[in-house]
Amino acid sequence: MSANKRLGPYMDAERAPATKGRKTASWLIRNIRSEAELGMIFWSGAWRQYIFAPAGDDVIFSAGCLRDLAVFLDEVRAIRERPE
Repeated sequence: MSANKRLGPYMDAERAPATKGRKTASWLIRNIRSEAELGMIFWSGAWRQYIFAPAGDDVIFSAGCLRDLAVFLDEVRAIRERPE
């Protein structure tokens, strides 16, 4: 998957730089217009899947934005499960 991906009309997913000790990729989710950080998608060992963690309590989403995030989470999961 490329470094950046448009998630619907309002959000972008930007691949985060590799973190020491982390084997899986993570993505920073930003608002397209303001470039405000909305949250992060990363692998959770506890959940055994990729999750979205909002950047703060004041981050809100419409149903459409939540669907766009869910679709992206499914795409990321499918890539991780693909045999190498």
